[in-house]
Amino acid sequence: GNRIKGTDTMTFIRMDEIPKDRLKDVTYLQMTCSVRPEKKEPNRTRAVVGGDRINYPGDVGTPTAEMLVAKLLFNSVVSTKGARFMTMDISNFYLNTPMPRPEY
Repeated sequence: GNRIKGTDTMTFIRMDEIPKDRLKDVTYLQMTCSVRPEKKEPNRTRAVVGGDRINYPGDVGTPTAEMLVAKLLFNSVVSTKGARFMTMDISNFYLNTPMPRPEY
């Protein structure tokens, strides 16, 4: 259907289109589908790429806060009278992240 606009994040190619020197870098894709009736969009599909086989020369890490930093933040909120706190869940955060070279 037309519920979700495509992003062209992935392009499927034939095996013979993969450069010979990159054949060892080919990974896998695991598709997971679920129905979450409590969500605005109940039909959900997740694509997970085999991270144990990715051979990318750049930084592939996601910077996060240490547990101590999170505990200090939460403690400050609950200890401060009248304090307010907000958090967000950003969906599709990494889609269309530009990469200097294609991955297979």
